[in-house]
Amino acid sequence: MEPVVVREQPAADVTADYADIPASSGARGLVAAVAEQATRGMGDWILETTPDYAGEPFYRADVTGMQDDAQAGERLFITVREDVGENGREYTIDTVERTLLCHRGVSGGLCL
Repeated sequence: MEPVVVREQPAADVTADYADIPASSGARGLVAAVAEQATRGMGDWILETTPDYAGEPFYRADVTGMQDDAQAGERLFITVREDVGENGREYTIDTVERTLLCHRGVSGGLCL
C-alpha cells in the first residue's frame, strides 16, 4: 500500500533544521547531504525528481523507513542557490520544505 501524503498548505518550512550543512561543489551533493541528515540515522532516502527532469524549481527527495507506526517518512522539497565564488561554482541551501508521508491516513494534518 502506498503511503498517504499529508498535504500541508503550504508545506512546512524546515530550512533552519539544515542550516549547518555547508556549501557543496554540486547541487546533487548538497541535496544528498540534506536527505541523509533527514534520515536521522535510520531509514533511507531516494531522489525522486530534479529541476531538469520535472520542470519544477526544486529537488524532491523522499525519506522513508523511519521506525514510526504512523509516519512512513517525509517528502522534502529542496531548493538550492548557485553562486560563483573564489572556489568556483558553489551550491547552498535556499529552502527546504517538508510534507509528511503517513502509513494509515491523516486527521487534522497529522498521521494516524
